[in-house]
Amino acid sequence: MSAEPDPLQDEIVGLQAALGALPDLEALEEPRRNLTQLLDAAKAAKVARDAARSEAEKQLQQGDSALAVREYKKAIAAFQAAGSLDTRSSQLSDRVQTSLASAEASLAAQEAARAEAAEHFSTAEACMSSKDHKGAIAAYEAAAALDVNDAERTSSYTEGVKTARGAMSTAVEGARGHRTDGQSAVSGQDWESAIESFTAGLAVRGTHDADLMSSLQASLESAQASMAARDAARQTAGQRLADGENLLSSRNYESAIAELEAGLELDTQSEELKGRLQVVLASAREGLAAQEAARAEAAEHFSTAE
Repeated sequence: MSAEPDPLQDEIVGLQAALGALPDLEALEEPRRNLTQLLDAAKAAKVARDAARSEAEKQLQQGDSALAVREYKKAIAAFQAAGSLDTRSSQLSDRVQTSLASAEASLAAQEAARAEAAEHFSTAEACMSSKDHKGAIAAYEAAAALDVNDAERTSSYTEGVKTARGAMSTAVEGARGHRTDGQSAVSGQDWESAIESFTAGLAVRGTHDADLMSSLQASLESAQASMAARDAARQTAGQRLADGENLLSSRNYESAIAELEAGLELDTQSEELKGRLQVVLASAREGLAAQEAARAEAAEHFSTAE
């Protein structure tokens, strides 16, 4: 960089030369005094200017240091302080303005990133409230990917990702637990408990596991169908029991036995109903046996009478 012109120094040199060339005559005392005053003023202006330049260089250095560590507001304050000084130096002024523009652009980029990150964070929080854990993870990650120049903010975004993933994992584990309980109930043909468990599993929000939800839905429908089949079997068996009892009362043993045996063939999943059918069936068989024995004896007597 070429040396910058120094008008003040040139003025001082010129005034000193003029004083030196002025003859030592009493008649020239007034001009000498004027030149001396001008020289003193020029020297004072140069001292003030040099002090301003020194302070401006100091502020520039502080601003550059703050800019290097991305403390943009602090850097801008330093550059503005440097720019406010009367350095009478276009080169120094240009340096200040260049540095200030750089700091302001960096601050603007930082604030834009922070605003965008705040929007992503707000979206993530809304997703968490609605159990949209996948959406929350995506939004938190988008916020964390932005250069917000704030470790605390970035940490809150990455923690949000962990929290959302943990919540989704908890939801999956909960739904799987309900499925396991339902499957255990199915093994014991406890269709009511199975339906309750599968329904609870389907009610879990935020699993984002289509296969798991599909499995729970299929299991629920199967349990509902099995319970409906059981209830239908019980209704039919109950009707056959009632018909068997009526036939037994009218001593129509063979028909009673047929009804009761048909009832026992049904999958009622009820030991109580099965036991009642078996008791009445035993009575019907006993009645039939007694009837057959009486008929056989009567036939013998008839044969003897003939």
